Amino acid sequence: MSRSNALLAVSRLAAEADRIGQIKDRSSRPEDCGEAIVDIAPARGPVQRFQPRETTIDTGGKVRTRRVGHEGQNALRRADAFDVMQQQSARCRPDAAPLFTAAQIGTGRDYAALYERCAAAGIRCSGIHELDSGSGGSGTGGQGTFIDAVIRDRRRLDAMERAIGTEIVIKPRGVQAHSDRGRKAITAHDLVYCVCLQGLTISQLLQRFGWSRAPSVSKTVRAALCGALTRLQGM
Repeated sequence: MSRSNALLAVSRLAAEADRIGQIKDRSSRPEDCGEAIVDIAPARGPVQRFQPRETTIDTGGKVRTRRVGHEGQNALRRADAFDVMQQQSARCRPDAAPLFTAAQIGTGRDYAALYERCAAAGIRCSGIHELDSGSGGSGTGGQGTFIDAVIRDRRRLDAMERAIGTEIVIKPRGVQAHSDRGRKAITAHDLVYCVCLQGLTISQLLQRFGWSRAPSVSKTVRAALCGALTRLQGM
């Protein structure tokens, strides 16, 4: 083997070792999490640790919060797109302000949970009016209570999606509109759906719609996402 080929082989081995090391780092169990959690599991993807807590009211009426993790240890949850974007931003610019507020992230997660709950109920929007006019009320027992909950969830989801809106955030213009780059217009609903439900980061979303990840484009799209999430607050 020539010297140049040997150096190339060493370089490739080093790059592969670095890649594998990064995968292990991302998928390793943090030290303060329960030992029952597998140490290294690349298939579970990015995770975030959290401390399970339980809030109760004692006989004296005082609110008490206690840790309920196994032997007081932290647990793990799957990291979503917000976690990934915040981590990426912190690595690149440790002193920069967070990309999203806690309220915006919480609202996005609430929307995702509500959407999935409505989807799991197996009832389309067109069926809500039939349910609403049916005989199963809250006083008829378990079935009526379930239907009432489905109706409330569906109405709230409809209201949230109206608040998100379908305004176009960014679209091809001029020569770009007639090019073969495959760029597509992105709406506010696309942003919330892709990030909150499909787990795409802004960079991944731009790639899906055929856009470059130029800072100016990313900033415009992130601002639009923040605006949509803010509109959802309090819904």
